[in-house]
Amino acid sequence: KKYGSKLKHIIIDEFQDNNYLQFELAKGLAIEEAKDHITVVGDINQSIYTFQGANPEIFNEFKNKYAKADEITLKLNYRSTQKIVELANRLLKRGKYPYEPELTESKTEHEQGKKIQVYEFSKVEDDYNFFVETIIDEIGKKFKRRNGKIEEKTFGDFIILTRTNEIRKQISRELVRRG
Repeated sequence: KKYGSKLKHIIIDEFQDNNYLQFELAKGLAIEEAKDHITVVGDINQSIYTFQGANPEIFNEFKNKYAKADEITLKLNYRSTQKIVELANRLLKRGKYPYEPELTESKTEHEQGKKIQVYEFSKVEDDYNFFVETIIDEIGKKFKRRNGKIEEKTFGDFIILTRTNEIRKQISRELVRRG
């Protein structure tokens, strides 16, 4: 109550990656003036932290608690190529969280993009070695940035998302070892 009484607005980004305790905290803060000014932003289909307790079902809890809240759906993807958006739309139709009764497909104004490739490995070592080799092979190759400049790829142009920190650490150690 001490802090909630001072707040006028509450905004929670990446709401799909919150857990019930975090939502309870937000509800506890959303009192007095802020009780009608709580905004959550997220996509139930993009939850990536369920392994750390995130529960995208809290979107439904939010809708129950704040039944008068407006829902705004954004469907223009500003980051991905057409091939990625088309694949994402197909996968979401079979998604775990059928939040949208009638899924509205996302769109993009970007080019078609390269063919999507899927790799499967039977051993963790093969997994991180693949990423190490791929990154090392790409370093120094020229590519066009979004601002139109042609530049060489650097290590800073890569992001590695892994299921566990151990895989990420192995990849990082190997990249450092190879210079």
